[in-house]
Amino acid sequence: MSDCGRHIRRDPNDVAHLEPLRARGDRPALHLIEPDLGRVSGGLRYNESLAAGADELLHQTGVIQRHSVPGAWPHPSAEDEAAVHELAATLDAPVVVDGLIGSSLSAPLDLDVPVIQLIHAILAESDPAALDRERANMHAADAVVTTSPHALRTLQQLTGIWASVARPGVDLRPVTEGSPDGNRFICVGAVEPNKNQLFLTEVFAALAARGLADWHVTFAGPHTDPDYAARLVRACEQLPPGTTTVTGELTPAEVDELYRTSDLLLLPSVRETYGMVVTEAAAAGLPSVVTEGTGAEDARVAGALAAPEVTEWADILEGWLTQPYRHDLQRQAVQARKTLYRWQDTADDLFRALHAISHCTERTP
Repeated sequence: MSDCGRHIRRDPNDVAHLEPLRARGDRPALHLIEPDLGRVSGGLRYNESLAAGADELLHQTGVIQRHSVPGAWPHPSAEDEAAVHELAATLDAPVVVDGLIGSSLSAPLDLDVPVIQLIHAILAESDPAALDRERANMHAADAVVTTSPHALRTLQQLTGIWASVARPGVDLRPVTEGSPDGNRFICVGAVEPNKNQLFLTEVFAALAARGLADWHVTFAGPHTDPDYAARLVRACEQLPPGTTTVTGELTPAEVDELYRTSDLLLLPSVRETYGMVVTEAAAAGLPSVVTEGTGAEDARVAGALAAPEVTEWADILEGWLTQPYRHDLQRQAVQARKTLYRWQDTADDLFRALHAISHCTERTP
């Protein structure tokens, strides 16, 4: 892998890296190969918003062309891998490969155009057996781009590979109206063990045991693990009546409405590369409580960090419900909306990584 992008600097006044992209005519500037998962995921939402941000940045359309490839990613069959190699061989502009595909290939892509690995999550974090394959694919790429500083640190610790960062942007939302008592909580994300929704039911059970039951928590997200989702529903049934809602996957309009009417986002994930829902909530002026030591720390702009301990989370939420400091955090979250990264910024980071490849004179195999 080339090392020439190591010293990329983001100067907003320097737009030289965009000129070749503007001169591309009707051809895509980049191709993005991504998995067809048959459901919503944070990575796919990132890719979609990245492509839209690229169009806004260059005031053009079709700057990034997305190619969706079915398969059992990240555990592909030989046929799944062959489909990726066949597709990539037909592309005549730089190729960005979603890491769920790119890190799963038994034979890395070998193309005449630059290849960039876009790493949403490091597979070896949850599957150590994937490390050698993941490292080989990244070494074979011309550049590696991660989606958060946390992911970069983890990548370096596990593989020793350097990468640039294109952290998620956000589209601003109307400021939340919230509730008079600040007692409407939300947890947004796929319902699965890593997102740790069952942990929150223990937290709210602890609140109820303290005599605090004037609250409502909504669990919103696709049920990617049906058994875990069934356990979540059963756990919610043990909490005070009328205090929980489990929605399943929501439409974008329904997500907007959820943010508009809520007070605090809760993200107790075991692992998190970044936590896009944290900045999405911040775009509506919502503070958040997130697990410390995860990538959600990079996304949080107002709220609290908490160790994965029931008592600590219960203490934070009791304070939120009973102390006036929540109003300060809410004001802080609203003010921070102005400083949030936008998707045009994310696209610009990716294009700077591409520019570094094209202007690198010292290439290593």
